[in-house]
Amino acid sequence: MRNKCGETALHQAVRAGCKASMDKLMSVDPELAAFPSEADEGNTTSPLYLAISLGKEDIAKHLIQKSNGKLSCSGPDGRNVLHAAVTRRKALPMLLELFKDMTVQVQQGEGARRVSTVPLLSQLTMQRDIDGSTPLHLAASADRWSEAWVISKRFKHNWLWSKSTITLLLDANICSAYQPDNKGLYPIHIAALADNLGVTKVLLQRCPGCATLQDGKGRTFLHVATRPGIYKVARNACAQPELSTILNVRDNNGDTALHHAVHEGNLVAFNCLIQNPKVDLSIANKDELTPLDLSWVKIPQGLHYQSHPRVVISRTLLVVGAPAGGSRSDLFREKYIGEIDVGKMSQDLANTTQAMGIVSVLIATVTFASAFTLPGGYYQSSSDGGVAGTPILAGSYAFSAFILADALAFISSCLATFSLVFAGVPAMELSVRHKHIEISTMLLHASGASLMASFALGLYLVLAPIARAIAITVCMISYGALVFGNMEGWQMLRGLNTARARLGIRRLLATLSDLAPVAGLSAFFPFMILIVIFGLPAVIGDLGKTLSSLLAILGKVK
Repeated sequence: MRNKCGETALHQAVRAGCKASMDKLMSVDPELAAFPSEADEGNTTSPLYLAISLGKEDIAKHLIQKSNGKLSCSGPDGRNVLHAAVTRRKALPMLLELFKDMTVQVQQGEGARRVSTVPLLSQLTMQRDIDGSTPLHLAASADRWSEAWVISKRFKHNWLWSKSTITLLLDANICSAYQPDNKGLYPIHIAALADNLGVTKVLLQRCPGCATLQDGKGRTFLHVATRPGIYKVARNACAQPELSTILNVRDNNGDTALHHAVHEGNLVAFNCLIQNPKVDLSIANKDELTPLDLSWVKIPQGLHYQSHPRVVISRTLLVVGAPAGGSRSDLFREKYIGEIDVGKMSQDLANTTQAMGIVSVLIATVTFASAFTLPGGYYQSSSDGGVAGTPILAGSYAFSAFILADALAFISSCLATFSLVFAGVPAMELSVRHKHIEISTMLLHASGASLMASFALGLYLVLAPIARAIAITVCMISYGALVFGNMEGWQMLRGLNTARARLGIRRLLATLSDLAPVAGLSAFFPFMILIVIFGLPAVIGDLGKTLSSLLAILGKVK
């Protein structure tokens, strides 16, 4: 008899974990654990599946032993107990050991007229659920939770290191590695989608043929490993010489893995592919688009920073000499890019000017105030050892650098504010407004770098006489934050390093001299400002000492 959930009393005994109740029920009906059978319809869970899903391994083992193998392994949505055991640390090894010598009768042939006996594990490992996933598919995606393998080591009673799961399932039936789901995805595709490098390595080591498997869309595991946010599988595949045969495999649309990386905007996977010289840059897909063509199509219309991944991808392809397709530029733009939405562009410019204007005015206000509240204070009278009203710390190198940094921050932020005023005026031409935005962005970067330098120098001037170590530490932290915070500079350096790995130093320098990229000016402008801040006071100081010496010599001669 079943309840409204389709469960028998044995299910309730399993939930309660009461072996005595289980034994009593099965003494009345020894085949009670065989419910539901394959002939039963619905979505009912077997008692064994219930025990495994609840993490009651001892109850599951007792159930198997008590039933003498006459039990059902079915679960909801076409799954079986191995599906449920994938995420359990102890259940899967136990089930594989207990089912090792068991067999099951299956109906084969047209009309299911023939009955044959097959190993139980062979049937369970190949059984597909409603989505076509085998237990190996689920094990391959076991790392879909962030850092699951790290958690597994700390909470071993709840989590299983998925690599051992894959090994156990392959030992049980290695053929399951070549079983696709309803979308044609094989376990290695699932592992790549989850960026599960450990599982991918095991599958490639145990089943080398998995590397060339293509899903329903003709994609290899390297194609799907270029999805946004993942990179470990793609980086490992590009570094393995034995996998070079799949680097240029085309899917049903003619796209290679490089096309996919460009399409998805996955900069890390793109860099890994570009650094491999065996990756062909000239392959066109069915739309006659090479990776360079596709990168132009994917650049967002309207405002974007030079550090935008799609801009970096396009620029890197140009540096490494990737060819374009055979389409005319005007027809290409008309077909794939289209006209710029002037209304949206104008609105984006207005919103950008408002956000940047707040920052520029804030920096100007702070630096104006700090220019008249100098560190160390002022001489109150001539009796204090200096001219009344002059800064006490004036004359030192650090003070000169502080004044210069504060002045540059104020001037740059004021110029950025003036430029933003023009950028926000709708009456001006759109291209001119866009140019003013670019100028304002560069000036804001410079003002931010100068403000950070003035902050560090001001603290150094105050702290150095009494706590020199902490003063130097503050300076190092401030300048380190400035370096790591310059994303445009870092993105450009990464792109140049990618091109260097493919071209070499000489060819890279020759290519850069031909292209003469202007983007580097805005990316490294903040560092140029720092060179001025720290270099000019030293030059002025040395020049002053030289002039003083010359004057002294001239005075003696006279």
